[in-house]
Amino acid sequence: MQNRNTCQVVCSQPEEYNRLRILCNGTNEGPLMRSPGRHDRSRAPNLPTTADVEACLSLTNYETEPMDRNANFSFRNTLEGFANPQTAIANRSQSNMHNSLHVYLNGSMSSVQGSANDPIFVLHHAFVDR
Repeated sequence: MQNRNTCQVVCSQPEEYNRLRILCNGTNEGPLMRSPGRHDRSRAPNLPTTADVEACLSLTNYETEPMDRNANFSFRNTLEGFANPQTAIANRSQSNMHNSLHVYLNGSMSSVQGSANDPIFVLHHAFVDR
């Protein structure tokens, strides 16, 4: 019988996440980590501006070939943050729009595997997905 005091969280350690792809025992996960603004600025130079949002919303193609992170002039790819919002050209070395907030928070939200464990994740996605 499982101990009711054992929390389960999304696995945040890459090797555990890749192996299990399920919830993990959260006992050893530790506290949520955040260090806003102390991130790698070469990866996410700034948070989205009003001009970035307007440029993204002006894109007329929801999706373009090759329909992945390399798609240019794609609303989806630009909104996700894989393309520069001002040019709509894919740039895998930088995180823009949606992804830039994950990087900016510099902690639990920056981990693909564990970002859903941070309550800010829900707020961020509720805002972006509205």
